[in-house]
Amino acid sequence: MSNRMYKVRFELLPTALVNSREFSELTAVKQSNFSSRVANLINISRICLGFREDTHEKQSLMQNIDDLALDVSAALSLGDADRQVSPWLVHSSWTFQCSATEIRECLNEVRDSIKLGFLDLEGQPDRKCISQKIAEFGITLEYLLEKFKICKSFCCAVAILIVIDSTLAALLSYLTIQRVNKLLLN
Repeated sequence: MSNRMYKVRFELLPTALVNSREFSELTAVKQSNFSSRVANLINISRICLGFREDTHEKQSLMQNIDDLALDVSAALSLGDADRQVSPWLVHSSWTFQCSATEIRECLNEVRDSIKLGFLDLEGQPDRKCISQKIAEFGITLEYLLEKFKICKSFCCAVAILIVIDSTLAALLSYLTIQRVNKLLLN
């Protein structure tokens, strides 16, 4: 391995997570890549919020949806196990340190602020509704990332990460289903 220095953006991470055994046992590369993933999630939330403007042309709306879907897919990917902390690792290994009660208590704090709704395969939302829905995902992600940053316990941080990844999965599903939206295909 080279002598390259890896920068961990600690300001993006909750102190409780940074001080945890799980995080401290990560290599410098994994710590740096984990904080980069959080920075990427912040960027995804900002991109979603940009859809509020609804300034997209018919063709570019679909292109912007494609670009965003790619970013979300990358954020949810397993990546290189030697270099990254995958969402799967957080969901499966890091939760061993937390009781279901601890996770539920943390999730109760954010539950009422998350308004994602279900996917409507029958309805064909227009461009304005699509942009508004994507912006709502951005609002939700922004809120969750703010909550993540101030988590007071490792278990709460893990719980919020699980909800963030679930929100990303719902966003990706919403973006993907737009492929069959007749109003965007015409």
